[in-house]
Amino acid sequence: MEELQKIDRRGLRLQCRSKPRGDQGGEWWTWAVWLEGSPEVLDQVRSVRYALHPTFPNPVQTVTDRSSSFRLEAQGWGEFAIGATVTMDDGANIPLERWLTLDAPGGEGPEAAAPARPRLFISYSGLDRSLVAPLMERLKSLGIEVTSSDTIPALESMARSVGEAVQKADVVAVVTHGELRGWAEEEVSFAAERGKPIIPIVVGGATVPHALADFAAVPLGSEADLDAVSDAVAARVNDAFFPDEK
Repeated sequence: MEELQKIDRRGLRLQCRSKPRGDQGGEWWTWAVWLEGSPEVLDQVRSVRYALHPTFPNPVQTVTDRSSSFRLEAQGWGEFAIGATVTMDDGANIPLERWLTLDAPGGEGPEAAAPARPRLFISYSGLDRSLVAPLMERLKSLGIEVTSSDTIPALESMARSVGEAVQKADVVAVVTHGELRGWAEEEVSFAAERGKPIIPIVVGGATVPHALADFAAVPLGSEADLDAVSDAVAARVNDAFFPDEK
């Protein structure tokens, strides 16, 4: 899940790869999605039922081929969330989800895909930009893909841009001085609606805003704390992204 992704407690997850079709000027892509997990767990999978974007001619497709890791190949021009229902031999149905990103290096199979990285969206006000910038760089050095409202491409509306960035994130961090400023309230709302784990980063000993009271906060007293804060946040993001490795 370098993109939005749900991971089952058994360690099952969806993986994707994509590459542009040269005959379409880069506007059309071929892509594949498959199921990743330990061989022992994959051997217990009966089928994977994929739910694609409704604009596809056959948006719901079921794959039963264990030898291909239940791989589905298709082509298109846009990104979207792929849903899947994994049916186990014992009859259990496991829901998974993965955001299809059309920017992965080309390859001819699951083994050719680039490893996914955890993705964090950081919400902060412009007043904290000088404090957050080195925090973001430190998190990137720890293998976390970091985005914010300052780094995402603008769409026809800021709300849609932020909503899609939060949708793709595995975890949302909120830098706060005790209240939610600017777009923070909207970003927290987006995250809550999508069930994203939230990490309040509380600056200067402030209290946690009521909207974030249910989430464990990380205190940030000064710039001297950035390394410790980065390590704590990275650990929380990795716990959400790799729950099977706890």
